[in-house]
Amino acid sequence: MSETSTETGTAPDSLQLEVVVDRPHACSRILKITVPAAEVDRRLETAMGELARETVLPGFRRGKAPRALVERRLGTELLRDTEQKLLGEALGEAVRRENLKPLGDPELADPSARPELKRGEDFHFEIEVEVMPEFETPAFDGFKVEKPIGEIPPEMIEREVDRQRRWFGNPERISGPFETLDRMIGRAEVFREDATEAFFTSDEALAVVPGTEEGGRGQFLGILVDGLHGILAGRKIGETLEIEAVGPEGHELPEVRGARLKMVYSIRDAERIHPASEEETAMALGLPDAEQLRPQVRIALEERQRSEQRAAMREQVAERLVEAVSMELPEKLSQRQVTMLLERQRAELLRRGFDPETLEMELARTREESAASVANRLRLSFILARIAEDLEVTISEGEIHQAIHRIARQRGERPEQLRQELTESGRLGSLAVDLREQRVLDRIIDRAEISEVPIEAWNATMQAKRDAAKKR
Repeated sequence: MSETSTETGTAPDSLQLEVVVDRPHACSRILKITVPAAEVDRRLETAMGELARETVLPGFRRGKAPRALVERRLGTELLRDTEQKLLGEALGEAVRRENLKPLGDPELADPSARPELKRGEDFHFEIEVEVMPEFETPAFDGFKVEKPIGEIPPEMIEREVDRQRRWFGNPERISGPFETLDRMIGRAEVFREDATEAFFTSDEALAVVPGTEEGGRGQFLGILVDGLHGILAGRKIGETLEIEAVGPEGHELPEVRGARLKMVYSIRDAERIHPASEEETAMALGLPDAEQLRPQVRIALEERQRSEQRAAMREQVAERLVEAVSMELPEKLSQRQVTMLLERQRAELLRRGFDPETLEMELARTREESAASVANRLRLSFILARIAEDLEVTISEGEIHQAIHRIARQRGERPEQLRQELTESGRLGSLAVDLREQRVLDRIIDRAEISEVPIEAWNATMQAKRDAAKKR
């Protein structure tokens, strides 16, 4: 079912156009835009006049070449440039006029039917725009929220010391046989079903031999693989192996979702990390000696515990917000939407201090979530965006700068190096959105009724929820 409206611009100085809006889905609008022939000719005439004044042709001074000659020589380029300007200007005017809030870059509804600008003819094109769904902002005062509390046990401190020692450890190139936590680089080719041509290749595919916990499950190319330990352990450089998996329903690439995949991996190089000594680790952390290492680790773990407590409370608020809102989503999640959700989670995990390997494992687990869970994540992002507008929540450049410094300190990196990495990967914006969403959730927590629960009881409740979700 679609809804249609039509409007024509009338202001003499504005772009004259007609807009018809179809609504094929809850988060999609098709804008059927027509620029009348008279407006097309007016724009071309203006552009032609400007071009003639600036053009220099052999035998003529600037602006003195016959207009007909200029048009004959440069007319095709003029049409193409005017076409691109009209496309952008008409789209911007249509979005403003219809009061739409695009979620991403608009695209041609039919990429194969590219519009062509011609003199004396209407310029017609159709654009598809993803927009926020319509819903009522939920009431959020007085939510009941539990705060997990507990002591940091000695074994947690020792695990963190071991992790820090590996983080600052020394890599050694090896040829195999590979053991747990060895890292390798090689060429990967991914095939669907019984296809003979790979739909994805990478010459820099990283694999890490997982431990034997959970049956040796690990991630490869962002996909969880059962028994990955047994597939990688004992291998050597130069070997080619096959890894089979089923594409998770929450993957950002539609062609991967639910597909049986065969990943052919040719190992080119490998390394083993030899953990740094406690003295070397303390020095890398800027501590005077190894005696200060465990006290410093405890302080860091206490800070992380406070962060995890806040994360647990935010998750409860998020669940209640989603439960409180009825919202129609697109029939099928687009690649753009799923990618957006994964990038938001990447930013959150980065902010919480996850190391790169653990971060990628968590993202792989997210891809394994059910379609319903992914849809709820999308609903939450829409709800938080709306509440952020209502509460006028914004994030300043200074706050982004502070977050980058905090993350860099947790990862033992230089802030400027991390900022460059985020900028080059296009993830700086995701970090800003994540910070804004966390601020919105914190505003709601500040208005909530908070009760403390022992961490053991909290963990048992969370495990029960995870087990129930697996059975669904």
